[in-house]
Amino acid sequence: SSSSSSSSSSSSSSSSSSSTTTTTTFSGLTDANEPRPPQARGGELPREQLDVGRDAERGRLAAGPGRGPGALRQRRHARARAGMRPRGLKLKVKAGQAPHLITSFSTQGVNGMPELERREAYAANGHQWPPPQKFMGWPPVANGTESESYQRSRDAIEAWVRNLPDPAQRWNEWVTLVQSRLMPSFTDVGFKLTRAPEHLFQALNKTYYDGLHTTQHREKFRGQRRGGSVRLSEGNAPLFVYNQQLMDRVMRECRPRMEAWAGVPLKEGQAYGIRIYQNGSTLVNHVDRSETHVISFILHIASELDEPWPIQIEDHDGRPLPVTHFTPFHAPSTLIHVLTTIGRVHSVNLTPGDMLYYESSKQYHARFTPMNGKHYGSVFVHYYPSEGWNWKNTDLITAVPLDYYDTVDEVRDPARRAALEEAGPRGAMERFYDGFWESRGYSAADVPPFPVGLDSPVQNICDLPGFCGGSPSLVSEEL
Repeated sequence: SSSSSSSSSSSSSSSSSSSTTTTTTFSGLTDANEPRPPQARGGELPREQLDVGRDAERGRLAAGPGRGPGALRQRRHARARAGMRPRGLKLKVKAGQAPHLITSFSTQGVNGMPELERREAYAANGHQWPPPQKFMGWPPVANGTESESYQRSRDAIEAWVRNLPDPAQRWNEWVTLVQSRLMPSFTDVGFKLTRAPEHLFQALNKTYYDGLHTTQHREKFRGQRRGGSVRLSEGNAPLFVYNQQLMDRVMRECRPRMEAWAGVPLKEGQAYGIRIYQNGSTLVNHVDRSETHVISFILHIASELDEPWPIQIEDHDGRPLPVTHFTPFHAPSTLIHVLTTIGRVHSVNLTPGDMLYYESSKQYHARFTPMNGKHYGSVFVHYYPSEGWNWKNTDLITAVPLDYYDTVDEVRDPARRAALEEAGPRGAMERFYDGFWESRGYSAADVPPFPVGLDSPVQNICDLPGFCGGSPSLVSEEL
């Protein structure tokens, strides 16, 4: 969530009334071949903040400087820079008791902790909801407050999350929403479209076509392994071509590019691929893991499609523009901006050799429109800041607001309830999904269920009754 200056990167825009379409090109998202200099790193944190961290280890959270949102992260970063061993979250305890390290997890969704401990940690770490400020870079620097448009876009997502009927699903989506709001941003817009180094693209392309028709490997997701109700059969799961030596080379050689874009030194996290999506594939709306998938890129290698299959991604501001309808993805521009009254969704069509840089642990991204074609192959490469990065899943769990189980109607604060009612009941991504199906002639009652399920991010429309007509190669003509 960077400042509203992200709008300044828009170089041209054509807009019309609500009965026409709009295509906007952002010149700031293309490669200018001028690496952004690394951000200045502030010196050591004040001594009193280090003292607060040490007091916490002894089971006492000191009052005064270093308290409040963001202070825990600053203390932990100070410990890392001082060469001190990272610690987990500590809870306030009575005098004479040993400090208690949160390590126990139980049944709060798939990654929670006992609620009493979580509530104590929420208070001890000074969390507030909504967050009173935002941060940029690493070490994190306070960067003002969220823009009004970004707040409204998060309120719309929150309204949708609060009204989800399934408790486990609601919890998982809460953790995702908290992550998108608390993670620091690194760039003004949050993503950038550019070209891959030609020699790497050619090496990947050869590996892709060497294995496309011979690989027997298919991806397995947690949802499939658990036998849950997941919209993905084994036969429609993505194929996989393995060449880890090449993946490591791509990750190593592209790191300087990503450091120049993000403005911080990076450590290599994961290089994943080659994933080959199958006909009918979709990708659920999500953010990536906070520990290692912070600064990332997708490199598209090859595809055989009957129509473009773009990725949807939000920016750091989310300001709505005048158009309030779905933009068909047959528009001529590579970068299409689908605009709703609640926020801005960018639909990016990657051609072979394209790279999409993005802040994957902060920005929601998805592929809502079913793939219509034979194959689509990409690699996914992730990095994280090399100096003291200490985000853990526990940080997100303890920051989920205490009233997460309340529906919108049950929110106790009248002003907060009114804001959610005004922004909801669906976010920009959800409205994009509705708009796509409505543009294909589906009534609101016939739109397929919104794809969810973080344990199976890739799903397939062909695994829903009535789609794909039983054909392994063509999506139903209704699409």
